[in-house]
Amino acid sequence: MITYYHTDDQEFTEAYPAGSLYSLLQHTEGDVHRELPSRRTFRFTHQGINYFAKVHSGVGWLEMAKNWVRLRPPVLGAGDEWNALRRLQDAGLSVPAPIALEVHGWNPARQRSVIVMEALENTVTLEDLAKEAISPRDRRRLVIRLADYIRKMHALGVNHRDLYICHFHLEHGDVTRSLHLIDFHRAQCRAHLPYRWRVKDLGSLLFSALDARYTRLDLLCFIRRYSGLSVREALLRDRSMWRGVLRRARWLGEREGAPLPLWLTDV
Repeated sequence: MITYYHTDDQEFTEAYPAGSLYSLLQHTEGDVHRELPSRRTFRFTHQGINYFAKVHSGVGWLEMAKNWVRLRPPVLGAGDEWNALRRLQDAGLSVPAPIALEVHGWNPARQRSVIVMEALENTVTLEDLAKEAISPRDRRRLVIRLADYIRKMHALGVNHRDLYICHFHLEHGDVTRSLHLIDFHRAQCRAHLPYRWRVKDLGSLLFSALDARYTRLDLLCFIRRYSGLSVREALLRDRSMWRGVLRRARWLGEREGAPLPLWLTDV
């Protein structure tokens, strides 16, 4: 069993002491946001502060095997999310502040773990923001901020694996305020991010952004900002990557029954 704390709140560490964090939160009632056989995500309040907890109860050997057959690394517990949040937070990127992690057991199929994060307050997702009328100028500003965030995240060796605009939160829906990214339970951390994981992240983002009325010009702006090159130079240097991004977005569109717009046949 291991327990990590990343907080100066002594009342929290006393209320949830090392070794008891998992068992206490396993039975804590709260506002449940998602409940699966192996994971429960809920919001709770302690001493007037709102938190999110994800309690992992072990995926089992069968689920692990199914994921590996599909070439999808299984989510074994809360450790990956903790590592991603700490890495991004240390680099100055806005994420839910990680507060505590506890892991029980070494058997990967039966490992039990929990992560606690501070809850984001007064934020609007980019998916919800897209339902409102925002000016082309503000939309372009968001595109630039998205590209900057994702470029820095990838440069740190972190890929999200669920990179949809619904996971980006903007404080008060104001394009000048902090932009946060959430839901890192499937994230991976490496010294250097392989090509295929960049493609998967960017393709998922493209698919979700098109449903939110982002345009071809927004895509070209994103490419320029993400690459740090002109669009022409980026497409010459990284053409295979951007083609892969398009293929990923098309595949997601076909799977969800939401094909991409006709203009997006090539970068």
